[in-house]
Amino acid sequence: GFPGAGLRERSLLMDADGGGSDQVGLPRDFVWGFLMGFFLGVIMLFWLWERSVSHRQKMGILTGVTCQLSLRYMKRSFEANTGANLEDGAMGGPEPIAP
Repeated sequence: GFPGAGLRERSLLMDADGGGSDQVGLPRDFVWGFLMGFFLGVIMLFWLWERSVSHRQKMGILTGVTCQLSLRYMKRSFEANTGANLEDGAMGGPEPIAP
């Protein structure tokens, strides 16, 4: 063969599998994805279509966003049921007696 033989076949294979979209990733990719999804929220959902992001990082992002939304929903539900406002630090108990 000549130099560059098989180059076309390799480029076709890269196009067929999305250019590395089958990367599984490492467990730390899941942790980083979870942290980014949890702290940066819904905006991280746009990263799910990025080809360079590994599968585990995508799963971490989904898990992080889901946990953030679940905690937010549970907090609002708790506040609505008890009358407590968790942002002020009050738990809805009796008011302190002023001296």
